[in-house]
Amino acid sequence: MRLKSALQRRKTLSLTSLIDVIFLLLLFFMLSTSFSKYVEIPLAQTDSGVSESSEDKPDVYVVELGETIIRLNREDIEKNLVIETIEKQMSDRAQIFLVARDELNTESLIDFYQDLKSIHNSTVTLLTDQDENENG
Repeated sequence: MRLKSALQRRKTLSLTSLIDVIFLLLLFFMLSTSFSKYVEIPLAQTDSGVSESSEDKPDVYVVELGETIIRLNREDIEKNLVIETIEKQMSDRAQIFLVARDELNTESLIDFYQDLKSIHNSTVTLLTDQDENENG
């Protein structure tokens, strides 16, 4: 009885299938990676019980932002006129409440939020529908 030799010839590995797998992995990671820049919105907590004197109170503006409609203090207005109107009407400081409607996409909300933050001496607070329902 003859013993098989310990040295057996190995099969060569096909590089074609290895390259295919590498390209599939590369394609997967390229498509699953997001190259967009993420923007952070600082969330500030209000101080309850702190009152300001009447001359220190800022002008209050409520901007309702939806996909098709924009309102400034419950009046319809064009998007490009909102900042200009607030800057004309405000006296010294402005408190702007931005109400985002359900149909609005996040990118439009962030872009408009940054535009409002550019108004000098203003504070922008983002409200959701849940905040509005709790307040009445």
